[in-house]
Amino acid sequence: MTDSHLAAPVRLGIIGLGAIAQIAHLPALGSLGKLFEIRHLCDLSSALLAAVSARLPGQPRCSTRAEDVFTDPDVDAVLILTPSAHGSETLAAVTAGKHVFAEKPLCISVAELDEIERAAAAAGRVVQVGYMKTHEPMVEAAKRRLLDLEDPRLIRVTVLHPDETPQQSHHNLLRFDDVTHGQLEPMLRYERATTRDAIGDLPESFNRLYRNLALGSLVHQASLVRYILGRPLGSVARISAWPFGSEAPYGAPPSLSLDAELGGDMRFRMDWLWVPGYPEYFEEVEIFGVSGSLRLRLPPPYVPGARARLWEMEADGTGRQIRDLRTSDRHSAFRRELQ
Repeated sequence: MTDSHLAAPVRLGIIGLGAIAQIAHLPALGSLGKLFEIRHLCDLSSALLAAVSARLPGQPRCSTRAEDVFTDPDVDAVLILTPSAHGSETLAAVTAGKHVFAEKPLCISVAELDEIERAAAAAGRVVQVGYMKTHEPMVEAAKRRLLDLEDPRLIRVTVLHPDETPQQSHHNLLRFDDVTHGQLEPMLRYERATTRDAIGDLPESFNRLYRNLALGSLVHQASLVRYILGRPLGSVARISAWPFGSEAPYGAPPSLSLDAELGGDMRFRMDWLWVPGYPEYFEEVEIFGVSGSLRLRLPPPYVPGARARLWEMEADGTGRQIRDLRTSDRHSAFRRELQ
């Protein structure tokens, strides 16, 4: 996000002070020393604003309106870390002359993305999306080693996704209940309208599948595989979600399997399983060639000290050889994506 040789720190506004801000981004910014200064905080919760700002140096300004951050002349760049989609906020920020780092999903519809792209180009501003998995050192190693894998045939992604509350329980998160439904309603209306623009007027079960699962989680896996391959996924050949519609418990995402074309003899398969009571988040990417394979294990998102690991297996003429590759880099992917 920044050039570490800049003389002056980048002055930041942060919108959204929930779990991902407290667990990942605020500690990452703190570890980057003088590269950044937090000048303005924004959240719908006044109590959360007061509590977070009290922990930070420099007495940043506090607002409950994102517009106040966008028009602040003491802010160079904005981190948008709210749990919803960020299309309207990103567009407003770049139009106001701010650089943007937005957590996923950036937006809901292709029309929003095109508008953001045009506005950022016209303003000469950078928009970066927070796909931290692509900043793991072992992901870069997998990308390099894929070049030497003979005739790759299959990329298989497996995700076991438990409920997030137990995963976050070991963090001392600040939470307050002073946000009303009326404050959330504009965001909910925006998401409903842009979802209709994106996929049409479909039953709510399809809207939740697209908005909550596809844009809330699957975009991470898609961006990761695209980065490793150096190209996007091809056409989807098959998709299955279960339980779905009236069979699914309200609020719980379905599990999902997906097969896609990658060109030539290469195929892609992903199994994303909702397992609310599973003890730990699990994510693995396996790439199989005709004489060897790569296996990439991604770390759980709420364990700051965890790092990705890579195993490489190949035939060496006498049998199989397995190499267990790890990084000595102690910095988190959240920190690396902000550097």
